[in-house]
Parts: sequence; C-alpha cells; structure tokens
Amino acid sequence: MDIRGKTVLVLGGAGLVGRAFCRKLLKNHPKKIVIGGLTETEAKEGVAVLKPEAGNCELVPVWGNVFVRWEFKDLRRSPDPEQDEILKDPKRRAQLIRDILDPLDAEILTNNTFVRFLDEHKPDAVIDCINTATGIAYQDLYSQSERLRTEIANLRSGANPDPGNLVTLTESMIGSLYVPQLVRHIQIMFEAMKPTKMSPEARRQHKVTAYIKCGTMGTGGMGLNIPYTHSEGKPSRVLMSKTSVAGAHSLLMTLMSITPGAPIVKEIKPAAAIAWKDIRYDKIYRKGRPIPMVDTTQPEILGSVFAPVKPNSAKPTGEDLQSVMIDTGENGVFSAGEFEAITSIGQMEFITPEEIADVMVGELSGGNSGKDVVGAIDAAVMGPTYRAGAIREKALRKLDELEKSNDVDSVAFEILGPPRLSKLLYEAYFLKKAFGTYEAALHASPDQMKESAEKMVKEDAKLRARILSIGLPILYSDGKSVLRADSVVIPPDPGKKKEFPVNAERVDQWCFDGWIDLRKKNWEMWHDRLKKMKAEAESDDGSEKSSRFHRGREFWWQAGPGGGEVPAQIRVGAVAGWLFTVEDEGERIKR
Repeated sequence: MDIRGKTVLVLGGAGLVGRAFCRKLLKNHPKKIVIGGLTETEAKEGVAVLKPEAGNCELVPVWGNVFVRWEFKDLRRSPDPEQDEILKDPKRRAQLIRDILDPLDAEILTNNTFVRFLDEHKPDAVIDCINTATGIAYQDLYSQSERLRTEIANLRSGANPDPGNLVTLTESMIGSLYVPQLVRHIQIMFEAMKPTKMSPEARRQHKVTAYIKCGTMGTGGMGLNIPYTHSEGKPSRVLMSKTSVAGAHSLLMTLMSITPGAPIVKEIKPAAAIAWKDIRYDKIYRKGRPIPMVDTTQPEILGSVFAPVKPNSAKPTGEDLQSVMIDTGENGVFSAGEFEAITSIGQMEFITPEEIADVMVGELSGGNSGKDVVGAIDAAVMGPTYRAGAIREKALRKLDELEKSNDVDSVAFEILGPPRLSKLLYEAYFLKKAFGTYEAALHASPDQMKESAEKMVKEDAKLRARILSIGLPILYSDGKSVLRADSVVIPPDPGKKKEFPVNAERVDQWCFDGWIDLRKKNWEMWHDRLKKMKAEAESDDGSEKSSRFHRGREFWWQAGPGGGEVPAQIRVGAVAGWLFTVEDEGERIKR
C-alpha cells in the first residue's frame, strides 16, 4: 500500500508501540493519522507529542473503549465488578451482555465505538496496537467465580444470600466471558472493515484496505515456566488465559485474512518485553492511583499478625511512594532492579517499540518481513491435496452404487449443517426427481416445479418422513400450511419464549434458513439459479483449451454414449456447492 496521501487509524496510537509506529508512519507522508487512546487525555497527549514531527499531516485524537458501544466508551472497566462502571449498573450490564451474546445485527454494529471511528474518519488502513488479549483476559474470571461460588454455597447451605448480589455476580461473569467477547470483536471488525450486506442502515460506505495488528505472546516469549506470576503459582492462570485469548485472536484473524472481501490482515507478535517510553524519578502508581507510604515501629504478636487490621497497625506517612523508574507503556513501570532482572539474558530480554514499528510500517507498505503471524499460520496449515482430489470421484461413484443397490437416495442428514444446506439439497432433489437433468429443469416453469414438488411431498411418504425427521418443516405452496415434526431446527429453541410471533418477514427468513419452501416465488428463484448456472457453464464454449474454467461445460453437459453431448444429470451436492460459492459468496480462497 502506498501510504502517501492516505488516512490511517492507529488504535492505541497514544501508547508505546502506537506512538513509535506513528513516528515511522509520518516519514511516509500520510494525509491524516487518527490517534486512538483509551482516554481523552491519552489521545490528546499523543497528538501533542507527535505534532512537532507531523509537517502537513493532520493529527486527530479519538478516544474510548473500542470493545463496547459508543455510550459506554468512556466508562471505567475493572476486574472487580463492583469497580466496573458498566458491570455494576444493572441496565448497562444487561446491554453489555446483549451486545456480546445476541446475534450481530445492525443496531449492535452501528453503535460500536470502533465502527463509529471508521464511519467518521473512513481510514484506508487500521493499525491496532491495543493489547486485546490483556483487555479481555484480565477481567479475571477466576476471581469472579470465587465470589459467585461463595454465594451459591451459601444458598445450598440454607443461608440467605442476597438475591440481587447473586444475579449481579452471575451476569457479571456472563459479561466477562473471554471467548464470546473475542468472537464479537472479530465479527464487528470484519463487518466494519468491508462493504457489508447486513442491512442498508449498517452498510459501510468505505472499505479498509489493510489491517495490521500488534499482538502478544502473553508471556513475553517465556514458556509455562515464566517466573512473573501475578502472585499465583507458576504458571499463572490469568496469564495463561491472556495467552489463550492471544492465540485464539491470531487464528480468528487468519480466518479473516482468507475471507473474500476482507482487508489485507497481518499480525506482528513481539515475544519479549517491550521497552521503553521514559526513564524518570516520579510517583509510583498502581491501578491508576499513587501508592501511599505507610510505616510502623510497633511489632505484633506472631499469632495475631494476620488478624484483621488493627488501629495501631501501620499508619500513612502522608507521602506517596516515589522512586526512579523505567516506563514501559502498557506493561507498566519497573524499578531499576525489576528491569535489570526481567531483561537479563535467559529471561524476557526485550525489544524496542521502534523495531516493532519498523516491521509494521514495512508490512503496511507492502514489504515482507517474514514476521507476519497470520501469514505464518496460513503457510503452515495443510490444505486440500492432489491425492484427495484424485480419489474424490472414486468416493462419489461408490456412494452412487450403494444408493442404487439399497434403493435409497442419500440427500441430507442435518448433521453437517447449517439447516440451509439440507434445505437446498432437498429442493434440488425435487428438481432431480421431477426433471432429471439441468436442461429439463430449466425448461420447466416455476408453476411446474411447484406442482411436481408438492405432489412428491404429498404422495411419497418415505421422502416426506426423511425431511421431517431431520427437523426441516415443509411449507406448502399456499404459504399457510406447514408440515413439521415435534423437533425443528429452524426456528431454534426459543428458550424462555413459548412461541415466535409469525409474520411474512419472519416466515421468509425461516424459509431461507432451513424450511422446504414450496411456494411459487421460491421456484422462481430456482429457475433464475438454473439460468445462471447454464450461463456460467456455457461461458466455456469449448474453444478455449486452457485451465481457466473449473465449472465449465461438463457441469451442464456430459458426453453422450454415441459421441457428442447430452444434458447432464442433476447432482444435488454440486448444485448446493455452486449456490454456497456463487450466491452466498462463500468460496474459499485458500488452496
């Protein structure tokens, strides 16, 4: 990507790596850099620091928590739900849970803070220097679970726990679950950075070309023997959770990178301590607050030392702890002794933010550093093989033989899913049974398709039973009558709701998702699909003998017994594969 004249959004741009990246980026003359920070102070300070080096580049501060909706962006998060400004409020907590766990829709997408940044500034590239794994995993489910289990134990023992507290702790844990938060974050990132078909009100009017993430190993390159354990035994559960989230994040970004329509996706993952931002003499802060100095000369009796604090215990001196420190940005401040220990050879050692920024700017510019984790995963995984492709026809022939010898058609079991696949397979099967070939089906009218399919459903008990038994309802052509079993896969179990309200829009959605739809408008859609299939197949007119077509004439025509071509028989699996690839835009691009 040519950076000159482009707009770049740098999430975490006010932090250690983000600031170093912005400095390197400025040398490539972008038009605008949008510098993101968690707080207004951080973002504006980042702009102020870089302003003398900006030249003609516009620097714009933005701030807020990109993992939550716009109205929550400035609220303080904490591992302790009682200190968390979202979790401690029942209405906010309920909204957070909906935003994380409900199906992604236009309302959730358009109100997300990251999406608001994109919509306002329309960047050409997004650089993500936020420590995502830390932000998610350090909500610390372990501490929360201990408090919740205490409440549950009180309930089981006959004690009277505060019902409100039990609800608060339960909902707080649900709102802090690591995987749902990460999954929703990736869903929003993907939908926001590409033009989306989700709905007119959620459709992006721009497209991000490149997304580069500065990730984390979680352990600074150390193994499970890492000595820095958050006061837990080795290895720390919280730290391992951070690494788990970081690993899951890398794989999800890899999937994003091989999805059509996604931006170029890369991840640089430092595996050492990152240092440094500043060296100074200053107050020492813990969790955003100065550490107060306390002192005592009054010894305690050993047996009572760990009793509740007594009035004569250590008293404040009125001063805050101050010392010489090295500031490592998001990783906090270290004393001289701590820094010397963790950067010793054989320990974390360290890497500078400028070295990371060099690699990230190089990757953004189109270079190949060899340090892209997404590319490494993509290169290392095993994909489809020549051998599997060569023997696929053998498997299909054997399946055909067994279908004939057992007088059964193997269409769908609704084990693979989604229900839409089973629905498409059975509707294509109706065409196969009624008309045999693609060409014959295309020459049938939608009314003929509808009548033949409905006749099969009414007269073929075995066929009808196979469809209903796997959970697919069958909607008759009148649009009012439906056959169903006790268990259906669409709509899904409504949970506490006893029933779904039925309206035309909802029925259309159910038919799309997994109902056998015998209405005329569905067969009109199938007629259009057959036209498209034939047009694609016949774009290969046989004169070009190259490897250009992989669904050429042989998809629609086959060799006749006496030479020449005859119409090909409908293969329901091939039809569903075509639909997923072409109509649903679900083609794999990684081979």
